[in-house]
Amino acid sequence: MSGPSAKFPSRGPFLAPGTAHPHPPLAAEDLAERLSVSTPEVLSWLKEGLPAQGGLIDPFAAANWLCWGRLERCPLLARRWQAYLRWFAPHVHGQDAPARYRVTQDHRLYLPHAVPGLSWYVPRIPVCQDQPEARVVERLSPRASGSPETTTVGPFERFTWSEPIAAPRVVGETEVLVTPRPLDLFPDHRMLVELVAALANEFRYEYRHHLPAEDPRDPLPIGRDGISGSCLDCALELGRRLDELGRPWRLCTGIIANSVVANPHFWLKVDTTIGWVPVDPSLPAIARMLGADWMAYVDAYVGGCDARRITLAEGTLHLPMIPGGATVGSSIGEAIADAPDDAAGKPGVAKLNAWACIDWVCGDCSWSFAESRE
Repeated sequence: MSGPSAKFPSRGPFLAPGTAHPHPPLAAEDLAERLSVSTPEVLSWLKEGLPAQGGLIDPFAAANWLCWGRLERCPLLARRWQAYLRWFAPHVHGQDAPARYRVTQDHRLYLPHAVPGLSWYVPRIPVCQDQPEARVVERLSPRASGSPETTTVGPFERFTWSEPIAAPRVVGETEVLVTPRPLDLFPDHRMLVELVAALANEFRYEYRHHLPAEDPRDPLPIGRDGISGSCLDCALELGRRLDELGRPWRLCTGIIANSVVANPHFWLKVDTTIGWVPVDPSLPAIARMLGADWMAYVDAYVGGCDARRITLAEGTLHLPMIPGGATVGSSIGEAIADAPDDAAGKPGVAKLNAWACIDWVCGDCSWSFAESRE
């Protein structure tokens, strides 16, 4: 797998993070430090087939190589995935309960250099069916990054810098109540179970870099190991299969509500004979990857959902006037940067899409949660 400089071209309307990318390719000794293993151990992985380019290893590629049958080689990654599955176990066992979280959002935008101006759309936590209360404790606001104009735009807080900005960061805090959706057996439940089970059984869960120019309607490529991708890919693949059956669906976007395993997550809501119900196909796929009872996750997450995630959006959000078109991560933000100059040499006239990917939320966008059960 190639590194960010190759994956995120800076030409056209996109501003790549370049050396500011939060997950750059690493030398063996740096990856070893990141994964808490020895450098000789990482070198042995390379001899066994871990891909590298120019002597550098994409940490996403390393995680994927380890997750399928080699987790015992990296105890740190194994513990992380075990913690991830344990977080959802109460729902799988029918023991989940409403949860009230105090959520701190701490967002950074990874720019390769200062830009003359910037408009950054950051999501606010909404009220929705499974999230009946959301009270702002501290409004999203900038930290040590100038004095932007702040306005509310639909589900986003927009920060607009008219002066040069290099490292924007915003922080806010919200108290939110999340209620679990217990499993409900409805007439078309069995059909959805069979659809999700078939997908989870063939889907190879993997980390990957998502590019803004991707068309989410494109079918997933079929590789040596079948179809593969992230939770977003898995959710969209289920959506495509539902399209073939003429079943309406919505993409849901959120964050796993655990400070240790906080990461972006995508799932669906599907129109059924009893209305819109949640369906999460990637948790069964992840359970299969880890050798767990993945059919238990299919049963728990077709028509039911946990109180262990924070919803950011239900349905596709499209902001107008995004250079190059709205990104795959529109539900969790967008950013428009002024180019240093346009063809005529006028500063700030040309616009660039500075939302290079959704990688920023994979550990480097610091969501933290304080929980109190009701």
